[in-house]
Amino acid sequence: MGNDAAMTTILIAVDETEVSVRAMRRATELFGTGAKYLVMNVASVPTPWVTAGYAYGTTAVWSPQEQAQLLAEAGEASSATVDHAMSEAHMEGAEPLTEVGDAVTAILRSAAEHHADVVVVGSHHKGFMQRLFVGSVSEDLVRSADLPVLVVP
Repeated sequence: MGNDAAMTTILIAVDETEVSVRAMRRATELFGTGAKYLVMNVASVPTPWVTAGYAYGTTAVWSPQEQAQLLAEAGEASSATVDHAMSEAHMEGAEPLTEVGDAVTAILRSAAEHHADVVVVGSHHKGFMQRLFVGSVSEDLVRSADLPVLVVP
C-alpha cells in the first residue's frame, strides 16, 4: 500500500482528451472514495527549431529568457489540462500534479515520490505508423513501471 495502510494512492496521468476523463471515472469506480487520487499532466519540453538561415549541422538555441517563458507557458498549459480533467470527471478533491518533460519518466518519478499503489492512464487507439513515430505513453509505462499500471481503453 501507499502512504497509509488504509488508503490506496492512485496516480492518474491525463492529457487534454476525453480518454483521460474516461480513465479518471473508471478509476473512481474501481477504487472508490476512500482512495487518495493524484491527477498528473506532463507537458512536453519545447524544442528549439532551426530557421533556414542556419548552416547545416547547427542548432538554434533560445535565450535563457525565451526558454524560461516557454517552460512557464508549458507549465501553465499542463495545469490547465489537469484542472479541466478534474472538473470534467468531478474529482475536485484530487491532488493536482504538473511537470514539464518526458511523460513516462515524470509519471514514474511522481508515482515513486508519492508512494502510488497504481498508475491509471487512458489509451488512445493509434495505428502502427503513429506509434512508430510518436510512441505510446501507456505502452512505455507498462514496460517500465515497477508498480501496477491500469490502462483504460
